[in-house]
Amino acid sequence: MFIIQSKYKLITDDLIKKIATGFFEKGDKFYSEAEIRQVYNVSSTTAVKVMDNLVRLGKVERFQGKGTFVSKNNTNELLMVSDLPLRTELVKRIEIQSVSEESNPKILDKLHIKDSYYKITRIYHIGNDSISNVNFSYIPKEFIKVNHFKTPDDFSSIYKLYFEDFKINAYNLPFKQVNSIKVLPKDFLIKSFDPDGYLKYSYYQERTTFLPDGKILEFISDYMNPELFAQSLSRDSL
Repeated sequence: MFIIQSKYKLITDDLIKKIATGFFEKGDKFYSEAEIRQVYNVSSTTAVKVMDNLVRLGKVERFQGKGTFVSKNNTNELLMVSDLPLRTELVKRIEIQSVSEESNPKILDKLHIKDSYYKITRIYHIGNDSISNVNFSYIPKEFIKVNHFKTPDDFSSIYKLYFEDFKINAYNLPFKQVNSIKVLPKDFLIKSFDPDGYLKYSYYQERTTFLPDGKILEFISDYMNPELFAQSLSRDSL
C-alpha cells in the first residue's frame, strides 16, 4: 500500500510539472487512464487515483464521450487579485451582534484545534443604515483576552486587538482566501441585504490567516452584499 501511494504522488507531481512547463497546454487533450498506466507502467488502481487527484486539484477536466483535457482555469497561477468595494458610502457603524464560545467540529477542524474557540458576529452598516456585509470571525481562545467581553465594542476592530494585546500585525500575515457566490441560508440572521427581499444570493468569502509558525490566527466567513462588492483578476505577460 505504501509503494502504491508513493507512485501515485510521484506521478501526480510529474504530470503537474508537465502541465506547468507547457508539455500540455491549456485545453489540450490529456492522457487517458490507460495511457497513464502505459507511460508510467503502473496498475489501473494507481492510474485512477492519479487522474482523480488531478481532477480534484483542478488541473484537468473530464467530458463525457470526449475524454480528459487540461483545465483552462487559472489554477495555481500567479495572479493579481483585488477586492473592489462598490459602495459609495463609508461604513457608518459596526454592530457587534454576538460574541460566544463554541466548539463546532467543522470550525475546530479549520482552526486545527481541539478546544473551543470564540465566534464573533459583526454586521457592517453603511449610508442609510443598509447592510454592507455580515462577518463571522472564529478565533482560538488564546488570541482573545477575556477583559474585552465587558466592552463588546472593542471587537469592532479585531486586528487592532491582535496588535494591542499580542503585538501581532495581522495585516502583514499570510492568508488563504476562497471566494464564491452562495445562496443566503434560510436561517440567516437577516432575510436579505435589502428591505424588499429581492437579493437571494451573497458574495461570500472564507479566509484563513496564518502566523509565522504555521499556527492559525483566525478563520472568517463573510457574507457580502453582491451589489456592493466585486473582484478584479489580472495577470502580467508570461
